[in-house]
Amino acid sequence: RPEIVTMMGGCNLDGPQGAAIHRVFPQIDYVVRGEGERAFPALLRALRDGDGFERIGGLCWRENGEQRVNTESGLLPINEVPRPDYDGYFSQIEASVAGIVAKPALVLEAARGCWWGEKHHCKFCGLNGSGMKFRSKHPDLVWSDIAHLVERHQTLDVIMVDNILDHRYFETLLPKIAESGWDLRIHYEIKANLKPEQMRMLREARITHVQPGIESLSTHALQLMDKGVSGPQNIATIREGQNEGLTVSWNHLFGFPGETPADYESVIEQIPALVHLQPPSGAQRIAIERFSPYFNDPELGFADKRPADFYPVLYGMTHEELQEMVFFFDASPQGIDGDVEERLHAAIARWKDVYADSTLYAEETGEGWRFVDRR
Repeated sequence: RPEIVTMMGGCNLDGPQGAAIHRVFPQIDYVVRGEGERAFPALLRALRDGDGFERIGGLCWRENGEQRVNTESGLLPINEVPRPDYDGYFSQIEASVAGIVAKPALVLEAARGCWWGEKHHCKFCGLNGSGMKFRSKHPDLVWSDIAHLVERHQTLDVIMVDNILDHRYFETLLPKIAESGWDLRIHYEIKANLKPEQMRMLREARITHVQPGIESLSTHALQLMDKGVSGPQNIATIREGQNEGLTVSWNHLFGFPGETPADYESVIEQIPALVHLQPPSGAQRIAIERFSPYFNDPELGFADKRPADFYPVLYGMTHEELQEMVFFFDASPQGIDGDVEERLHAAIARWKDVYADSTLYAEETGEGWRFVDRR
């Protein structure tokens, strides 16, 4: 249907990716790179009027059959981002048989970028691309968005897509949510350095599911990735989250240049003592992501990177043709392998198997403290 105008946008078209995909696929008429709240309405006006394409920041378009790539515009002030409109989605799912089994959640955004990444970009992380600068909405606007959509759609599950919780929200947004008394179930990504009283504030604000970005229990590996926390801090985060009844989602990464078997021997030895705490989803070797320091600086250890091997299967193109299009890259493995890697996988698999039947807690009695250990 060549008469239908086709356009694309989003984080997977950031930087050179958007221009490359627009160049390779003539079926795609327009690509918007970067944030689209201003560019997309401007593109609709340009299509209506037949001109003005050259003034739209980040737009990839064609003029007389030749590709034009506009310079990306600046980042949008986050308070100008409008409240999402989910009316169409909820009306359709209510009319569908999927509505019988599906449990919709509200997906909301209070911030963009990463305040930690602005200062210390985690070496493996390619999130945010060209938009690392941290911007968070005024807490009154965030609560207004949540309250309006919860009431409108009678949905208590809220997924916040921020890469990291604004620490100022502990004094502003979280008390507002707690004071509402609503039985919300909120997901949030947090940094794994919160104090016990801050974890309690999360629970009081009905943040029931957290993703702390733990990534490892090895202090040396965490230092290599510039994570800004230690192994004991990560254990404390899991413990305090569990104490507050929070679901803590995390995974254990490995494969960092400079790591040693000794970094993981100590972790493997300690895991049997940790099986009463929420386990990771698994252990995974890191991927090389576009925009990450590992991608940008070959001297950090991945000089021979190439588009991940699944891309040629998907696109039917060579690695050279895919170089500017894709997000994930493969390189020669770094760090642990062989026996240590296998034992790390096995230890975490056992952790997951025995967690449901493992407990360790203390309770105060009239005669002192009683410790219960069923690990």
